[in-house]
Amino acid sequence: MIDAVSAAGVHSSLVVGWAHGKLKILFDVGIYKRGFDAREVFISHGHIDHIGAAVIHARAARAQNAIATYYVPAVCADPLERMRVAGSELDGQDIPMNIRVMHPGESVFIGPNNSFRVLAFETAHRVESQGYAVYSQNVVSRAELKTEYASLSGRELGELKKQGMSVTTEKVIEEHLDLVYTGDTTFQGLLDCPTLSCEELFAADIFIVECTYLGLNDSDVRSKAIQWEHVHLDDLVEHAEMISASLLVVTHISVRYSLGQILNLLKANLPQDLQSRTAVTLREFGSVGELTSLHAATKKMRSDRYKPGGSWSKKVVKASGSSGVRSNDHSYHRDSNKIAPAANSVKRKKNATEKEGNKVDDV
Repeated sequence: MIDAVSAAGVHSSLVVGWAHGKLKILFDVGIYKRGFDAREVFISHGHIDHIGAAVIHARAARAQNAIATYYVPAVCADPLERMRVAGSELDGQDIPMNIRVMHPGESVFIGPNNSFRVLAFETAHRVESQGYAVYSQNVVSRAELKTEYASLSGRELGELKKQGMSVTTEKVIEEHLDLVYTGDTTFQGLLDCPTLSCEELFAADIFIVECTYLGLNDSDVRSKAIQWEHVHLDDLVEHAEMISASLLVVTHISVRYSLGQILNLLKANLPQDLQSRTAVTLREFGSVGELTSLHAATKKMRSDRYKPGGSWSKKVVKASGSSGVRSNDHSYHRDSNKIAPAANSVKRKKNATEKEGNKVDDV
């Protein structure tokens, strides 16, 4: 399950839930809503659209007699604590938060039996920032008593341990890279990441990447991406062959674009193979689903284009397959077993922010 509310410069929060309720992680907390109740929150950087609702999230956790843990870059720890203190003063009651600093290269173990490892990796943004890689751990073989010591008593085994001898076999754990969340970054920052190779980053089952700017062959937009240190659609197009993830999730898109423009630009420029594996977080742009499948959404747009009053189907279709995140038709719904239409319609009138000459900076 993936649910996101994200618009560049406005607010960004993205929650990921693993099948069977094993784990729920919230990446960034620029906005809080029901369902974003994860107890493990990983914050990429200190921009207010990514961290501004942290105290609200903590207050909601307090209402459930819980305390969430907020993993943050070092530079964010003290300001976030001051936010907590100010929020508690305004609220008239202490709002507890477990604020924990993570440095690039450090890992934490979370989830049932600490069976998930989250690694922080360095990214490149105009403030200190980091992304997160989530590994699931599966025990291949458990530690067992070595056969040569099978006949010994507990006391004898204890004596051997005191002598520094190992009396059991090694537990073997196999790791799998389930997900990568980049937060705000330049694409070059991912290519040059000193913590993880870009080949490994791009090979995660789910690769969640910001793509603030979409306008191609537009030097002004491209210069803004460089100035504010964000990913541009050009970056994804130029490096498409490197992205081998089963699912590419594009998020943090500028509000200068409409729903139709976003889908059309992505469809027109991403290679076909990557399109079939791409979903977009478009709730803030008019989508009713949590994730919009690019392939299914644009196919639906074409079929409705010449119909009088043509719009998105409102029928909810039952999806086949197991629960969890899947790349399927239309949009991924909260319960991961239903698929909802991507949007009710594509507006014909341009949004005010799309008018020529209107300046929108997505920082």
